[in-house]
Amino acid sequence: MTILRVIVATDSSMGIARKDIIPWSVKEDMMFFRKHTRNGFLIFGRKTWENVSSFGKKCLLHEGNRRVIIVSSAKGCASSLDDAIQMCSSEPWRNIIICGGVNLYKEALGYPNVILYYTHVYGNYECDVFFPSGWEKEMYLFDEVKTDECSMQTWVKNITALPLPHHLLPRART
Repeated sequence: MTILRVIVATDSSMGIARKDIIPWSVKEDMMFFRKHTRNGFLIFGRKTWENVSSFGKKCLLHEGNRRVIIVSSAKGCASSLDDAIQMCSSEPWRNIIICGGVNLYKEALGYPNVILYYTHVYGNYECDVFFPSGWEKEMYLFDEVKTDECSMQTWVKNITALPLPHHLLPRART
């Protein structure tokens, strides 16, 4: 069973970018991203990867993450999300994390087993690119941490997708 993890930050209007750039810089959101993407396969759409700053790419590479760029014309890259997932199967212990863009988000949210790491950055940043709507009807909120600048949430689609923390597992009867 493949479990897809999707990671995104939006503003109050579900915006994710303005002119292809994330228009906010929230320390807690960056820490949330790093925590949930460490040692995983990071799957980016071509445009999203191209818009990650050179400093951002250097940080991602430094942490030992794997990246698969979804693009049909580039040699050595996946041609679709399914192709990228297949490329990840060589190291099944690593998490598969979808990092954008919008088309990949839409496709990934349609999979049966999804964990969504979602940061709601407070405020409206006049974005022109938006996260797909309707996902919250099929998922439930599993965890939430609030700060002054944002709310970091974990949403789950299909309970079997989430390994439960030890303290939430049913106790054996004696």
